[in-house]
Amino acid sequence: MDWEKARIAPRTQDIAYFLLPTTTLWRDATATRLTSEQEAEFVNTYLAYSNVGSIGRFLTQLAAMRLIVSLRAVSWCAWALQEIARGGRTITNEETLNKSRTYLEPEFLRELFKL
Repeated sequence: MDWEKARIAPRTQDIAYFLLPTTTLWRDATATRLTSEQEAEFVNTYLAYSNVGSIGRFLTQLAAMRLIVSLRAVSWCAWALQEIARGGRTITNEETLNKSRTYLEPEFLRELFKL
């Protein structure tokens, strides 16, 4: 289990973390970005087995949470690289540094935010 971000939050936060490439691509060499179809299948299966009340409201909240979680992820990456550049904090894990750099690449950001 990963208790790094353990908190009471809307279920859409957990689902957003699960769906986003900043999570799915983070550590495993065989990791991959989920396709739109895979994301839809996951969400539809979740909805089939969960009582979420209004599906429209749930999907609106999920879209908002995806944006919030995406912004949190890339802002953390930017902070980490800035800390290293100014000598304020040492992050020696090359995998973390490389992922942080990748997540700040213009093409990755365009895809993440659908720009």
